[in-house]
Amino acid sequence: MDRHLARTNPRLYAARWMSADEEGHSALLRSLPPDELALHVEALLAALFQPPRVVGEGCLTLDIRVEGLDGVGISASYREEDGERKRYQVLEAGGMRPAEARAVLDALWAANTRLGGLPARTSINSVHLAGLWGDDDPVKQDDPIAFELLLAERLLGVLEALFTGLPLRRAELQGWEATYAWCLTRPDGLVVTDYSQPDPGYASLHLFWGTPDGGEAEAFYSSALKNESREALVAWSEKTVRARGCPLWQRWQNPSSPSLLELPPEELLLS
Repeated sequence: MDRHLARTNPRLYAARWMSADEEGHSALLRSLPPDELALHVEALLAALFQPPRVVGEGCLTLDIRVEGLDGVGISASYREEDGERKRYQVLEAGGMRPAEARAVLDALWAANTRLGGLPARTSINSVHLAGLWGDDDPVKQDDPIAFELLLAERLLGVLEALFTGLPLRRAELQGWEATYAWCLTRPDGLVVTDYSQPDPGYASLHLFWGTPDGGEAEAFYSSALKNESREALVAWSEKTVRARGCPLWQRWQNPSSPSLLELPPEELLLS
């Protein structure tokens, strides 16, 4: 890399790297020592703020994708908060080990802080589940629930390797129990509950790690739309979060919808 150009003319330096493909840029990021990685990343971000400033008010957005047990990708962009919500690409990298990806994240968080940016929005926005599934794993059809929890455990392992040393600030478990949520309007105008079409239960777990720039990194797990899967995810989430000493918040649906545990009135059953 051209250290002098990165320091003296970040915009020109960044322009040269904008034409690089993801594979080439990823290889560079993996090869740079920490001080040069920090300089490279800061130059890419500073290009947006160098007078004359080309971006409006907004924040750095770090979208992380889990590509497999040992593969992580990062898409860094600056997103304006005005009505047009323009997006400016900073870097795109993939195929990195969690430790390599973490070095890039640390460089981005540090550069964002030095340049006076708002805390970055960091989140896991893509998970390639097939990358977490080994050839010797049980077939999904044999025990779908056990398979889902196995993937959840492995995904958590990748995330904990990526966010090593960062505090797990809180967890949020939310969703709804199985309900009869649909209604019918009969020809006589009476609105009744449709007991022929139940909505299955659902649950999702959101995990939040504190980041060095004062923001949070968010990841979430979703259950399949089946009651058994929901119950299994809830039990796994409660056990997993409490084992890490993290506060667990729970948010469930408004209980006004009739529960599946309630027997429908006989006169309202649909033939």
